[in-house]
Amino acid sequence: VSKSPSRGPDPRSLSPIARNLAEVAAAFHEPFSMETLAAVLPGRHAAADLAAGVDEVLGAGLLVPTSGELFTLRPNVREKFTGRGWATLARGVHRALGRRYAAEGERGRNLGLLLSAHTYLRDAGEAREAAVVAIAAAPLLRLAGDWERLVGLMTQAAESSQGIERLEVLARLAEALLKVQRFGEAFRLYELLLRAVGGRAEDRYRGVEAASRVALATFYFLDGSPALARGSLEAALQLRRGLRDLPGQSEALRRLAVLDLVDGDLVRAEQRAREALALARRAGTAEGEALASVALAGVAERIGGSAAARSALDEVSPAARSLGGPLEEDLAHAVRQAEMFDIL
Repeated sequence: VSKSPSRGPDPRSLSPIARNLAEVAAAFHEPFSMETLAAVLPGRHAAADLAAGVDEVLGAGLLVPTSGELFTLRPNVREKFTGRGWATLARGVHRALGRRYAAEGERGRNLGLLLSAHTYLRDAGEAREAAVVAIAAAPLLRLAGDWERLVGLMTQAAESSQGIERLEVLARLAEALLKVQRFGEAFRLYELLLRAVGGRAEDRYRGVEAASRVALATFYFLDGSPALARGSLEAALQLRRGLRDLPGQSEALRRLAVLDLVDGDLVRAEQRAREALALARRAGTAEGEALASVALAGVAERIGGSAAARSALDEVSPAARSLGGPLEEDLAHAVRQAEMFDIL
């Protein structure tokens, strides 16, 4: 059966793998990459077969390019690939999407797809899987600074999640509440989390405990209790060393360096700031490198003046510098102020 430009090909004219690719594409309501499409395709397929299937759906005009290397299924052919059994396939696709991104971290994530998958799974009654997708989407919203949206997403996920997924959702909700200046709610939530996970040996519980201790240190410091803040950060650092969490270790060390700077212990502050910077670079986190560099610049300024601070900032990598914000300003002086602790 030949294809028609307006109606598209008859699904029966396609090879099984090409038809399956089109059915998966019909599950997405946001642009997707061919890599994502192939990654969540049910079953195992040889690379050559996948490549041939992709060429077939492209040649049949089923996919429409959008921006970059993203595609959508041509709208007027969608109904051809959503027949009996498709709803089950679509749920599996959205589950696979969330699990894949949750396992791989930020690489290759598509925020639109994740938010769409969360809505789909939530509406389908798959609460636990919806929470997994929400957790996977959280770092992207965090990176974009879209804290209000993150509050909404985590609030929804918290209502339908259970066990460790619920605690991880609540940890992200607490962070977002802190960023939108709902301080009382954030503080109470972090204290609740600490009581819920304190002393648990499993890695994911220890990760939530470490994040809670780091956040509570900010509250203790701003409340005039630097000793409590230091103790909380030291405990968080030990937890993150045990988890081999390089970005987390860098964050705790950076905050401890700021406390040392406030206390006037410049030698210890420099040691911790340099270790924080080295760990951030090992982990490949541009944001962590940028913030650790600012902390190190604060120490350098106190020791050698503004020229030394600028020299420290000059060593920042292009990736970290491209984040803009603090690195586009001379923060070597501002870092001396106590309120910078909440930023760093």
